[in-house]
Amino acid sequence: MKDTPPEIRQMQRDIIHAMTDRERALLGVDMIESARKVVTNSIREEHPHLSEREVVAERFERYYKNEFSEEKLKNIKEAILSY
Repeated sequence: MKDTPPEIRQMQRDIIHAMTDRERALLGVDMIESARKVVTNSIREEHPHLSEREVVAERFERYYKNEFSEEKLKNIKEAILSY
């Protein structure tokens, strides 16, 4: 997506490059956590009856459904549910 003007993108780059390694790492962790919450909330909204373990299995499927065969994904989800 290229909807940000070049001068704004440069400002963003300058801000990020001015951060310490630790600050950049924490920013990345915060972004991952925010994305996880969005996905989890979406699953809970669509399937309010699911247990916490079932939500984890569904989240795994959303993240990795293109990385594993259907059979392997099913086996992993079953392992998550039985853990």
